[in-house]
Amino acid sequence: MLHNLKNNKREILFAVLSGILLILIFPGCNLSFISWVALVPLFLAIKDKTPAASFGAGFLAGFVSFTGILYWVVPTIIADGENAFFAVLMLAVFSSILALFYGAFCAALAAAAGKSRSGTFSNIFTAAALWVLMEWARGHVFTGFPWALLGYSQWKNVYAIQVCEYTSVYGVSFIIVAVNAVFAAMISEIPERKGRIYGHLIAVFLIVSANSTFGIFKILAEKNIKDENTVRFCVLQGNISQYMKWDEAYRQLIMDNYSGLVEQAAEFKPQVMVWPETALPGYLRYEKNIYLKIKELSEASGAYHIIGSPELESKKCYNSAFLVSPQGGILSRYDKVHLVPIGEYLPGKKILSRFFPVLSGLGDFTAGRDVSGLATPYGKMGVLICYEIIFPELTRKMVNCGARYLVNITNDAWYMETHALQQHFSMAVFRAVENRISVVRAANTGISGFINKYGGVEGTTRISEKTFLIMTVKARSRDTFYTRHGDVFILVVFLLAAAIIIKRGVPALS
Repeated sequence: MLHNLKNNKREILFAVLSGILLILIFPGCNLSFISWVALVPLFLAIKDKTPAASFGAGFLAGFVSFTGILYWVVPTIIADGENAFFAVLMLAVFSSILALFYGAFCAALAAAAGKSRSGTFSNIFTAAALWVLMEWARGHVFTGFPWALLGYSQWKNVYAIQVCEYTSVYGVSFIIVAVNAVFAAMISEIPERKGRIYGHLIAVFLIVSANSTFGIFKILAEKNIKDENTVRFCVLQGNISQYMKWDEAYRQLIMDNYSGLVEQAAEFKPQVMVWPETALPGYLRYEKNIYLKIKELSEASGAYHIIGSPELESKKCYNSAFLVSPQGGILSRYDKVHLVPIGEYLPGKKILSRFFPVLSGLGDFTAGRDVSGLATPYGKMGVLICYEIIFPELTRKMVNCGARYLVNITNDAWYMETHALQQHFSMAVFRAVENRISVVRAANTGISGFINKYGGVEGTTRISEKTFLIMTVKARSRDTFYTRHGDVFILVVFLLAAAIIIKRGVPALS
């Protein structure tokens, strides 16, 4: 894939530079301001290049960036007992697959450029449109993995992300790419048209300031909405090591751990207590000693409990969340709908395990189907288990089923204290803004916390601490454009980009 670059050190250097800058903008480094120029070197690298050469540059930039962003795959696999070589190989394979999307974007952009003059509005729009179409595709192909979308870099900049209630996170990515394209056009034209530099700078200023001004007014408007309905939530963070969770020797320790947290938190009179994903060291409905303990804790606390526990039904295993009443009754449950490939389910497992017996122990969960949520006297709770929170469409479906609050339970102990924990948490911010709904998050080892309906993080726990956090949370009070209509923005940019490309004409691919 890189043979087109082997004789061009400049393109290689620029592609690698963009890859490095894309690492720095995400949680871990959190240098989000770099996002506004991170793609400029890549755009310069593919300027006037063929689609084939541009694909190579995009692939290289993507491979570098995903290797850096997803580095936590290596220590996670090693900690699970595999050797370092296998762990690095898996990271390389995963990064290569994701990098194909960046390569496809660059190839499409080079093909779409045609013979039109660089720096025109249509080129800038086309670049931004093709990028968000690529991100959308990455979130859907092979069950999707929309991790580290460009817009997520702005998770701490609440003023920049309010457009999400109309466009989802893709609108923020669109704006960032448009600014990058303007800067790239400005640099390209410096030798010939010095006077146009100021025009490009003014364009950047107008794009960024318009989006930020819109964000300021939206936040003020949301703050002025009187929310009468609230719930006092408590999130529990047990801080149980991943390699203790299913060890019989630690079952009592785990139950004692959470019992202590519930007893301490009950003094503050929460109405709903949220436990992390698979918090219980067994099956709530089938193990009498576990159920009786949960019943005892529920009665003593006087609160509803949302508890992560595996479930068995009709010889099928589910990753579930149970709603338990203050009297200890199991009222309802939610089964995880979007399972993690390989980790929770393995496509073609029956066939593959015949040739590779080691695969027989993987992917034992069955996907749920119902996204209607858990009904409480305080309103319906939309529950998202683990990485389900990174999928905008799934969250939207739950809100459309009447969810007044979003509850995200997860077990990020797999990733120890790597950047994966903050990367995962940051994406929940956008689900709140897209649907103007509060997010309550309980994570086994962190990060647990609360996110308000305009994306403000109102409280978080530290990583790897045993603790609980209590906060009064406002109910969702209205539907947003995105909640009602979904990815209309994606359809619009696709149609407009297609119209521009058809009008311009597309050159040969080599």
